[in-house]
Amino acid sequence: MKLPTKPRALPMPLWLQGAFELGQAAVISALIVLVPLGAVWLTGGFAGRDALGTLHLGAQAWLVLHGAPLELARPDGGTGLLWAVPLALTLVPFLLAWRAGRRLARASYTDQLWQALLGALAV
Repeated sequence: MKLPTKPRALPMPLWLQGAFELGQAAVISALIVLVPLGAVWLTGGFAGRDALGTLHLGAQAWLVLHGAPLELARPDGGTGLLWAVPLALTLVPFLLAWRAGRRLARASYTDQLWQALLGALAV
């Protein structure tokens, strides 16, 4: 007696899979920064900040996570440059992008990889 099997789904187009993989990597790396900041804001840790200010801080932290230098205003009126590369947090987007590239390479032939990369770049 043969067991019934699930109907097979159609494969995802490569451009859509590329867009999905890169979008997923970007969202996960943003959540790594925004979830702890949101938890601190909800518990009252940022007494002088509203929700928009906390999101602004999260966006700046996400940029620092990717190695972008930030020009910050000091309380005395001057400006300063913040440039740091937190290695543990920088590994997360790198590993997510590596995983996405590996999955896209497995899903396509060598001459079709441009379709997945084009979809990823569109995101």
